[in-house]
Amino acid sequence: MPFVTNSSSHSPSPDPEEPYVEVPAPRDSLADALFWREVEAFNSLPQPLIDNYYGQYVAVYEGNIVDADPDEGELALRFYRTFGYVPVYIHKVGTEDGLVDADDR
Repeated sequence: MPFVTNSSSHSPSPDPEEPYVEVPAPRDSLADALFWREVEAFNSLPQPLIDNYYGQYVAVYEGNIVDADPDEGELALRFYRTFGYVPVYIHKVGTEDGLVDADDR
């Protein structure tokens, strides 16, 4: 199992044979605002477009669906490899009633 730490801790893995994985620092309010902007963008997408992805996870970035996959983990890994560690909204289409209400933050 890899050793995991956050970026505020720079201590190396206690076992030199284990991989060292650095976890980004906690998100700030700007990142939160950008995330909620993506939620609102998803909520405003035309229903026929969303219906094309029924049963799949979608990644919403900069107001658009930029990728989709039936496997949430694969989608997230592919998204972060492509775009870096930036705020993204990942949602499984057709599994929840109604839209996400940004006022429920």
